[in-house]
Amino acid sequence: MTERTFQRPYLLQNTVQHYAWGMRGDRALIPRLLGMQAESGTPYAELWMGGHPKAPSQVQMDKQTLPLNTWIARHPLDILGFQCYNRFGDRLPFLFKVLSAAEALSIQAHPDKVQAQKLHDQHPQHYPDDNHKPEIAIALDRLTALVGFRSLPELWSMIQSYPPFRPYLGQDVINLIYRSQHESFDKQKHCLRMLYTRVMRKAVDDQQALSETLQAMENYISGKNHPSADEDNYFLSLRKKYGDDVGLLSLFLLNRIELQNGQGVFLGPGIPHAYLQGNIVECMANSDNVVRAGLTPKHKDTETLLNILTYEPGFPKIYTPDNQNTHTVYHPPVEEFAVERYQIKADEALNISTYNRVQIWLTLRGQGTLTWPHDSMIINQGQVVLIPASLNHFTWHSQENMEFYMATVPPSQGSFP
Repeated sequence: MTERTFQRPYLLQNTVQHYAWGMRGDRALIPRLLGMQAESGTPYAELWMGGHPKAPSQVQMDKQTLPLNTWIARHPLDILGFQCYNRFGDRLPFLFKVLSAAEALSIQAHPDKVQAQKLHDQHPQHYPDDNHKPEIAIALDRLTALVGFRSLPELWSMIQSYPPFRPYLGQDVINLIYRSQHESFDKQKHCLRMLYTRVMRKAVDDQQALSETLQAMENYISGKNHPSADEDNYFLSLRKKYGDDVGLLSLFLLNRIELQNGQGVFLGPGIPHAYLQGNIVECMANSDNVVRAGLTPKHKDTETLLNILTYEPGFPKIYTPDNQNTHTVYHPPVEEFAVERYQIKADEALNISTYNRVQIWLTLRGQGTLTWPHDSMIINQGQVVLIPASLNHFTWHSQENMEFYMATVPPSQGSFP
C-alpha cells in the first residue's frame, strides 16, 4: 500500500522539556526511557507527545519529517477519524506526556473553557492557549502531590497542630472553619473560599505578615524533636528554595496524596494542585494553560486563581487498577482523551482495533513487533507510535515482557464500542 493511504503506524520524534524541577543524572527517568545518556546537570522534566504548537512531535515518514500538527491539518479525516474531526476539528484534542519531577511544581489550577478563552483574549502574553486543560496523572513508580482542599475537620485539626498559622488566618476565619465542619456542602465551599482568599490576598497586601508567619512556622517545625508530618519536611525543604512564598502555606491546606504504580488522579478545572515528586504519565486536553500562584519564579496571578477555583473539600478520587488485570482503562469525565495501560508477557500477541479513532502508544518497557496488513516493524522501549484512525486493526507481538500506555479519543455516546 502507498503511504498516502495512511493505513500504517508512524514513529514519532518527541520533544524533551528541560524545566528546572526535572530529574537529573542517574535518577532521570526520561533519558533512561529513551536509551540516552543524561547530560550532567541537565534536568529532564517532560516528554511531550502530540501536536501542541509549542512543541509538536515530528512524524517520521519515508521521505520527510513533518510536525504532527501540520500533518494532521493536511489529512485530518485519515489521521483523526470522522467522529474526532467532527467534534474537535483538524487538531489532535489531547496532549500526552511523561513527567519526571525531582522537586515541587508550582501551586496551580487550570481554567474551564469559558475562562480559558477570556484569559487568552485579555492576557495572551500569559495565557497563549484558549483551551481548557483537564488532565489525568498516572504514577509510573510513585507520585507525591497536593490535590484539592482538605476537608473542614482536617483543616480544623491542622490549625490546632500549627499555632503559628493562627494569627495569619485571623480569628474570624478560624471560627468560620470550626462552625462549618458539619454544615452543608455549599457552606463548606464558602468557608474554603474565605480561608484561601485570606491566605492568598494577605500575602499580596501584607508581605511582612507573610514573612513573619513563615519564619514562625519554620521555627516551630524546626523546634520539634522530629518533624511530625511529611508536610513539615516539605515545608523546610521548600522554604530554603523559595523563601517568603505563600505557596508554602498550601502544604497545610491541600490534600497530600501518594500514588503507587498504576494509580491515577484526575485534575479537573478549578482544582488546586502541585506535583511534589515522582514519575508519571500525564494526558490532558491539548493545552498549556496554567494559572500559578506560588512556588514558582514564573508569572503569578493570584486573583485569577482565586476566581477559577471550585473550593470543593475532600479527598480526590483515585483510579486504582486491578492487579490481576493486564489491561486498565482510565476514562475521566472529559471528551478529549482516555488512557489505557497494557501489560503483556513474552511471546504473547495483543490484537487491537482502533474503531476509527487515532491512538498514540508509548512503549514503557520491552521490545516487540508491531504488525499490520502487509508489513511490520520492531518497536523498542521508549519509542512512540501514532496509529491513524484509518488503520483499523494491528497486532503487537512481544519478544519480552512489555508495558504500554496508550492515549486515544473516547467514543462519543453510542458511536463506538
